[in-house]
Amino acid sequence: MSSRVTVSLVGALFLLGWIVMAGPRWLEVDPLPVGSVWRGRLTQSGSHPEATFPPEINATLTITEREENRVSAELHESAPDMDVTFLCRGRIRYDSMNRLVFEFHSHGVKREAQAEVYLVQVPYTARVEGDTMRGKWRFVDEAHGVDVRGDFFLKRE
Repeated sequence: MSSRVTVSLVGALFLLGWIVMAGPRWLEVDPLPVGSVWRGRLTQSGSHPEATFPPEINATLTITEREENRVSAELHESAPDMDVTFLCRGRIRYDSMNRLVFEFHSHGVKREAQAEVYLVQVPYTARVEGDTMRGKWRFVDEAHGVDVRGDFFLKRE
C-alpha cells in the first residue's frame, strides 16, 4: 500500500507542477477560434509616391483556419472609395511576460480590390487581451519610396 500512495503522490505532484508551469494558458479558452470576428479601426500614415491613404479605416478580421498556433484570416478594410479584403497568415505565441501575441501578414487579396493602391506582404503584430486586439503594422519598400504604418484596435463580436 505504501508504494501506491507514493506513486499517487508523485503523480499528483507532477500534475500540479505541469499546471503551474503552463500558467494561465492551460486554463484559457481558444483566443482566436475559427469563425471569430474582430471589428474596429486601423490608422494609416506615412508616405507613398502614388497614393494618399485615408488616415483611418474600418477593419474586420475574421479567423478562417487554425492549426495549433498557425492562423489564417481575412482582413477586410473599408473607407470611402476603398473596399479590399486581404488574405492573411500568421501565428500566435506568448511573449516573455506571458501575454498572447498574434503576428500575421497579408499575402494576397480575396477578390478584386476597390482601391487606388493597396499593399500586400504587410506585417501586423497585435497583443490579444480577452475580447480586444491592439497592435501595429508597418510596410517599407525603400526602393519605391514607400513607408506606411499605423495602429489598430479590434474588438471581438
